[in-house]
Amino acid sequence: MVDKLEAYVAPLEAEGVAVSRILRAGNPREVIVEVATSLKADLVILGSHSKRGLLDIVLGGTAQQVSKAAPCLVLLVSPQPEGSGREPHR
Repeated sequence: MVDKLEAYVAPLEAEGVAVSRILRAGNPREVIVEVATSLKADLVILGSHSKRGLLDIVLGGTAQQVSKAAPCLVLLVSPQPEGSGREPHR
């Protein structure tokens, strides 16, 4: 898991984004809310690797539970399909 985390944050840090690594094991629905609460987070951004549509992502179990229980705003994002030809917004 640590290797995956490092691989994920490396491109962000290369772009100058400050990253604080937090790695916890457990039920994501509970752990995400616990960490957001303990950090007094202003925003939680949930990414999805799902191939389902946006409506399914929004109504999905983890996203739904976190958005209801989080002490802050929750932003749901979905990756662009590979080969879409669209550049990410900056």
